[in-house]
Amino acid sequence: MGEPNPLTVSDLHAMFEAARFRPRDLAILWTLAGTGMRVGELVGLRVRDIDFEDGVVTIRWEKHRSGRDRRQCTISPAACAAVRAYLDVLPEYHADDVLFFSRLGKRMTTRSVQRLVSGYGVKAGLPDAVTPHCFRHAFATIAHEAGAGLVSTQHQLGHAKESTTAGYIRASAGSPRMRRDMGKAWNAVNTGSK
Repeated sequence: MGEPNPLTVSDLHAMFEAARFRPRDLAILWTLAGTGMRVGELVGLRVRDIDFEDGVVTIRWEKHRSGRDRRQCTISPAACAAVRAYLDVLPEYHADDVLFFSRLGKRMTTRSVQRLVSGYGVKAGLPDAVTPHCFRHAFATIAHEAGAGLVSTQHQLGHAKESTTAGYIRASAGSPRMRRDMGKAWNAVNTGSK
């Protein structure tokens, strides 16, 4: 399996626009874009894992090869706003509740999020297949272009090795599609501006 198709800032905004009337879906897309987390980490989030005041999300693992059971990383202000808007439309929720659940009231699966992301890629008119993993590569490259260091990006993505993070940046940054509009880079993704 090859590298995922890198997403540009314009691609991300086209997907956000396509999901604008679906608060849960928009919150999922913004959370993927605003944290760089894995889809498995996203479906495991609980409401209590997001600290809206400090812009930090705690990602928990049952067992992870790094030996850690959790890590904290930043979540963009726009992602926080999207998650708050989603929580505002829920009839009720508790801190221990799973953050993202299906229309049947069950925790979303990684496969359901993959289908959701793919569908919004199509709705946004993107020419290539879009997966949640594309958001990780986009996050790494956008963070790099905005001046984030390799070690901080490595921590944010939860990589055990710097070389893995460097590969994400190299693979995505080498693409003409990714270079096309990185001048807006990180600030555009964080603030929701185009």
